Amino acid sequence: MSLFVAMLKQVQGTWQTYTAALSILVMTFIIDGLGGFKFLQGTQEIQLAGFRVVRESISVVFGLLFSVFVVVAFYQSESLRRLSQVLTAANTTALNDLPDLRLWLLSPFSSDPFLRSVFWLVFLSGYLWLAWFGFVHLLARGRWLPQHMGLRLFRAIGVFDLALLAVCVVLGWQIVHNFEAVRATLLALPQ
Repeated sequence: MSLFVAMLKQVQGTWQTYTAALSILVMTFIIDGLGGFKFLQGTQEIQLAGFRVVRESISVVFGLLFSVFVVVAFYQSESLRRLSQVLTAANTTALNDLPDLRLWLLSPFSSDPFLRSVFWLVFLSGYLWLAWFGFVHLLARGRWLPQHMGLRLFRAIGVFDLALLAVCVVLGWQIVHNFEAVRATLLALPQ
């Protein structure tokens, strides 16, 4: 039981980190939009978390970080699913008093279908960003062409992002199934 609770807290921390990182990315693009899209048009670098970032590099960085997140989330969801299989009515009294499970509002285990849907939409948005980055690199025209690197490298980043996307889709599908199995187990337990 204590292993399940510890793994649940790790899973929660991983997803909170992902949500925070995705929020920073979205806020960066909103701020750039309010400033006239100087970053997205490639005319100016931005400062992000203390680093100078050029437009061409953000997609490969996002692709790598998102892929690491998906791999970690896959292993954690798999471990959580395996640990949930040994839960019984006798050893789940600690779960009823576990505030972390109840306070994790946007979670795959939420009893509210709306909150559960928002959780999965946040997860899906990472895939949409990665796909967008990949296709922008492959199909760039006009002002979207690279300013700080050659066109071949720019297109290669798009191919790299889309290859990462393909791997992440396979792992993401399994993450969904793992979390749904854990949720089904938790719902089957006496409250």
